[in-house]
Amino acid sequence: MYFSERYERILNILRERDSASVNYLAKNLFVSEPTIRRDLAILESEGKVKRTFGGAILTTTIKNEVPLNARKSAEVAEKETIASLATKYLKDNMVIFLDASSTADYIIDKLSSYSDVTVITNSPSAPLKCATLKINCISTGGNLLGTSISYVGKQAEEAAAKFYADVFFFSSRGLSDQGVLSDSSMEESQLRRVMMNHSKKNILLCTSSKIGKRYMYTLCEAEELDDIICNEELPATIARCLENK
Repeated sequence: MYFSERYERILNILRERDSASVNYLAKNLFVSEPTIRRDLAILESEGKVKRTFGGAILTTTIKNEVPLNARKSAEVAEKETIASLATKYLKDNMVIFLDASSTADYIIDKLSSYSDVTVITNSPSAPLKCATLKINCISTGGNLLGTSISYVGKQAEEAAAKFYADVFFFSSRGLSDQGVLSDSSMEESQLRRVMMNHSKKNILLCTSSKIGKRYMYTLCEAEELDDIICNEELPATIARCLENK
């Protein structure tokens, strides 16, 4: 295995697990622990990982560096299920906020069945998809965040604040067992908060792989949402947060 290939496999393992021990990495990559330690030292010097006692974690920057195509092609069946379940909130003559998450992108395919729908989004790719399906779409514009391919920043926030939506479909990287939504991007979290404040209903689209995870920036708590749509049944602790909605 070439060094660069092994480095990438180490990063992929850390993306999946958030952290890993030297022993775990050595066993899974079939190399010695001293080799893994040298690899981690190199990756740390490049700013990609932070070594911990007995292992390593990803730096915040690298946590964000999940390629857009990889996100869109991951968990396709789960995201299709979530989008289908979300149609109960769709109707004609709606204004819809969509964030730039790959899960929210699946909602667009469902919109062609409805008339006079307007989408407002910070996704650079969603307007092109909407145009193909003849769906009216407004882009927030803003600073392009290369790590997630989304528009963020003051311009995006001010643009979103000019509108009021019937529903906001969005995602985040983590939903803790206590019902706390979090993300590794401060900029995206801030924009999502603006959209939440300007929407009648706020619907989290959450694949089951995100449950039980917590990241640096807190977005909100489940009690603030109108619904959480998941491809699997929600844990009881989270479901209780949505009672009386």
